[in-house]
Amino acid sequence: MSQGERIFMYIDKGDEETINKWRLPSILCDCFPLPTAAVTTEFFDRCFGTLTASAISTSSLPYGGMARILIAWLASKVYYERAHEVSINVFGSEFLEEIGFQFWDRHEIAEQMERISKTSFFIVREGAAGKETNTIVLAKNMRREKRRDSDIFYISLHKSFIDAVQKDSVAVLASLMRYKSNDPVFIDTYMRLALSK
Repeated sequence: MSQGERIFMYIDKGDEETINKWRLPSILCDCFPLPTAAVTTEFFDRCFGTLTASAISTSSLPYGGMARILIAWLASKVYYERAHEVSINVFGSEFLEEIGFQFWDRHEIAEQMERISKTSFFIVREGAAGKETNTIVLAKNMRREKRRDSDIFYISLHKSFIDAVQKDSVAVLASLMRYKSNDPVFIDTYMRLALSK
């Protein structure tokens, strides 16, 4: 059985309660523009067919399964709660249980959240009518408060990210993304297939 067939088995079992479904902007699912492993670069791009997706940051780019999960969690806040601003205590048990990272390094989560807040995506699709270009900025601004027993991010989400989620987003199984958090290639394949389902 191919990896795609295994993923479709998960998708076919996808009629779970809403609480176990996260969202992602459809435009990002064809070709998710983040590296799968740690990088120190500020730019990354990848191609899939006629689509080119790029990420640019004012610092090092987010990466791996954790970054993908955190972006899906942010998109879900927009979709289900109509959130325009979020506050996240990466040392808080409620947040860690919600994303499924109770036993992960809190400092790594904080680093990924810091990187995410400084990242924008550029998607270019070639078609018969020419090029279609879309830009998604994840955060309008971010404030961080570090204390001895907490590390809180106050993030104002950018209108382009909010619009992308509300206009056209794809449901993904939170449980599967958590389970495969160490396999970003699997997550990328899953997102692409979830979009085509």
